[in-house]
Amino acid sequence: MGKIVNIVELYGSSDIDERINILIVHYTKIEKLLDGCEQNLGFLVRQAKARQLSQNRGELGVRVQTSVLNDSTYNEAVSNIEVKKAIAERDYRFLRDYLEDDETMAIVRRELSCIDDMREDFQTFKNCFDYLDDDNAKMYETYLNCGRKTEKSSYEYDVKPRTFKAQMHRAKCVVVEQTGLELRRKYCCV
Repeated sequence: MGKIVNIVELYGSSDIDERINILIVHYTKIEKLLDGCEQNLGFLVRQAKARQLSQNRGELGVRVQTSVLNDSTYNEAVSNIEVKKAIAERDYRFLRDYLEDDETMAIVRRELSCIDDMREDFQTFKNCFDYLDDDNAKMYETYLNCGRKTEKSSYEYDVKPRTFKAQMHRAKCVVVEQTGLELRRKYCCV
């Protein structure tokens, strides 16, 4: 079994062709994966803050509430909402002030920026379906949604699997080439 890598880090360290391949391989679940990555960044931020508070108090482990005047559950809930909102809105100023930790902030900023790039690149990839005629665009999208299984998709369109596979190969070449051109333009690699 291969090494499991954070998809955002993998995407960020990939060249344009590898990025397009990532978008194709994860076509059906890319939005869900990116939402999960954003949520995980929230966990990272809250955990870093908890560690920081614990270190500031000189604690060694889990803190037990010592005062009835402070509603720690309420404070934690509000903090969770604020962090989630700051991540969704890319409020780096709030996150930097909240964290007071440059190392974690650098990770958050880099990954959020990459997530934004991935969302834009995914939309660019889908926009490139317009370079296909309507029937092929619809077939290619079905092909991707079926996990790139030609036999399953070919029966839906009443086309022989071999013919369908050839059509999808041609469609993929057009979409990948156009997406590559657009992404090279975006990332100034023309």
